[in-house]
Amino acid sequence: MTHPDTRTLLGIVSYRIYPAENGGQQSIATFYAELNKRVNLTLLVSRDNEPEPATNLSVFPVLYSGYLCWMNLLLVYKLTKLIRQRQITCLLVDHSYYAWLGWVLRRITGIPFIIRSHNIEAHRFRDLGRWYWRWYEKYEKWIHNRSDYNWWISRNDMKYATKNWKIPTIKCAVTTYGTLLRNEPDKAQKQAQRNQLLQEWNLPESVRLFYFNGSLNYAPNVEAVRTIVYDILPRLQQKNIPFRIVISGTGLSAAWQAVLAIYPEIIWVGFKNEIALYWEGCDCFINPVTMGSGIKTKLIESLAHGLPSVSTLSGMRGLERPHLNKVLIGVEDYDWDTFTEKMVQVTNPDVKWRIPLEFFQEFSLPNIVQGALLSLQTDATH
Repeated sequence: MTHPDTRTLLGIVSYRIYPAENGGQQSIATFYAELNKRVNLTLLVSRDNEPEPATNLSVFPVLYSGYLCWMNLLLVYKLTKLIRQRQITCLLVDHSYYAWLGWVLRRITGIPFIIRSHNIEAHRFRDLGRWYWRWYEKYEKWIHNRSDYNWWISRNDMKYATKNWKIPTIKCAVTTYGTLLRNEPDKAQKQAQRNQLLQEWNLPESVRLFYFNGSLNYAPNVEAVRTIVYDILPRLQQKNIPFRIVISGTGLSAAWQAVLAIYPEIIWVGFKNEIALYWEGCDCFINPVTMGSGIKTKLIESLAHGLPSVSTLSGMRGLERPHLNKVLIGVEDYDWDTFTEKMVQVTNPDVKWRIPLEFFQEFSLPNIVQGALLSLQTDATH
């Protein structure tokens, strides 16, 4: 089997990634920025994007998104012309949503296409209670089988697809999220960030700072905020320790902001372009997410910044690694007593921990991009 030639690549992203305001957008933007260093890349994105000149990428915000996605059929002639003008040798579609467009363009131009999957979308829709999830899984299975190659976000997703959808393993590889950090910040830097937060909020040195971040107009993260307020906060209050729970992100409704304002133990900071201050200045990241699928970018970011994390088992799917057991602690879904107990244990001043070097080797974005391209070699083994 001859795998796609990615020397001149056309990427297709079905939604807004510029400006990158959340973990998902940032992960895609940084992936393509890194990929652009290795191939001749052109990127198609939805019309609501605002590409920055500093991206050093050929970005075309021309795609229709959402309920208007069918109108991209009207762009086929224009896209076919672009493919031929730029001598594109391969198409790369992020998510399965617009993979049908890759299939249509292949039928016309003969150019192969790759799907870069971020999760099993049908399962995410099922967890969100979307009635159409079974129909979407039929499409998802169909389109992944017809792609020339598939990059999966985790080994769990790849195993599911090869077993249940009968996708040949020779057409699959794991291409996960990554970080540009090569090691965790040193103790002096983290202490300086922590001191800045304590001074800003007038808090004592003994306080324990827990952190949660995410897109807060996304149902699984909204549910996590509800869990923090009504399940975790009351249990922490019974522990008789000084603490604050810091929450940041985009899209939180005014109603929820009003709820958070009621509790002095919760610090709502809203959306921040630069959140390294919170990754490095807090003591523990919490991920009480019980819906959705795929690898959570927020957990990779927290570990990369040297922040130990407590997560539900659902929230850490794809990140189960023996060498991470001490810094990424998994708790059964909805067991908030144990979840809270682990939060207290991991932030005990007497507990010493470091993020293993194996983590930075496995989740190095340059290594991940290079590995993805190597997986397309005709002699690649899987």
